[in-house]
Formats: sequence, C-alpha cells, structure tokens
Amino acid sequence: MIYGSTGTILRLPFVREILNKVTPMDSTSERKVSAHLDLVRGKNQKISYTLYNERYLTVNIANRRKKLNYKLDLLSLAPGCTKRYCLGWHWLALSLIPAIVGGYFLLNVINLGATGAVTDLIIAVATFILCVAGIMQFVITSLTVTEFYSLHGGIALVEVRAKLLASKDSRKQVVNFTEALGKSIDYCKRKMKVADGNQKAGELRTLRRLAEQGVIPQNKYESVKQIILGIS
Repeated sequence: MIYGSTGTILRLPFVREILNKVTPMDSTSERKVSAHLDLVRGKNQKISYTLYNERYLTVNIANRRKKLNYKLDLLSLAPGCTKRYCLGWHWLALSLIPAIVGGYFLLNVINLGATGAVTDLIIAVATFILCVAGIMQFVITSLTVTEFYSLHGGIALVEVRAKLLASKDSRKQVVNFTEALGKSIDYCKRKMKVADGNQKAGELRTLRRLAEQGVIPQNKYESVKQIILGIS
C-alpha cells in the first residue's frame, strides 16, 4: 500500500487498476503467447512470428546485414487471408534451353549411332543433366504464400511463406499458425467494438511506423494513406 497526498491509504491493486485503464500493460513479462512460428528463408534469413495476448503480433526478421523487429495490432488487419503459389518459373524456362539443345544432339546420336557421334552423345547427356537441375531448382524454390492485409488500406502486412517441398511437420506448423492468426483477428473484431474512424487512425499509425522502419516503402505508405483518408 502507498499513502496519498492527504495521508489516505491507497491500496496497490486499486492504483494498478487505474494505471491499466490509462496505459494498458504490454510488457514482455505480461505476454501470453498463443502461437509462435519460426521460418528460414534462404540460407541467411530467419523470420519468427509471435502471436500474444490475443491482440498483437510481433515479427522478427534477422539476416547478416540487419535485424528488423516490428509489432502489429490485430485490429489493423482484415479478417481472412489469401493463399497463392510463388513458383520459380524462370528456372523452368531456363531448363527448356538445354532440353532443346540436348534433344537436337540426341537425334544426331540416334541417326549416326553412339559410336559415330560420341561428342554429340556427351553434349546430349550434359545438357539433359542441366535440364534436370533446372527442374529441381524450380521445385525447390517454389513456395506457398499466405498473406494478411490491412483492414482499410488493403496492403499485405503479414506474409508467411512455406516451401512446397517442406516436411510434413513444417507445413503443419505453418497451417496451424496461420489458422490461429486468422481466428485471433476474428476474435478481436468481435470482442472490441472500435469506431471506424478510430480504426482508420490506428491503421495509419501502424503503417507510418512500418514505413519509418523500412518494412513497407514510403511511396506505398503515401498512396495507401490517401486511400484510407478517402482522398483518392
């Protein structure tokens, strides 16, 4: 307990209740984590998502050059998500070139015989190996992408990527996390009734902070801001 200016005794729980009404506590020690996901993008980049207090999402991105950490209020996200495939078509296109070249030299081998076209046979085998390598890169680099968008601006704020060839456990972790995130967004919408104007103001603050941190481009923020404010 503490003493007030007039000598009256103020009980600590009462004081804490008043302070919480003014500034809700959101310290690390007060976090109640409901879902977490760690992903590795490429060789050097690691991304972790933490969903906590049924209200906030933190994203940590770390690579050799820099570390980025930002927080999102789920009220600034729209319900639902979009899922798409990000395929490495350029690898598939590149694999067609050695396939065509290899097919030409293989026809020479068939017409002249293996003994009469040794060089053509070697070239055909080498080009087909390159073709197979290109197809493998196409499969390895292809991803499934789940995106969550801002409520009024329609800009993707959360992007969860998973490799097509990821293990069954890894794919299950991604699915479980994205489902938990979607349910938390829906829960926030039902639980907290926020006026449309306040939602727009909160979303603009979030987008401005993300632009300052370099998460989204500054020009993208300016264009989305005009959409939210109804200017364009």
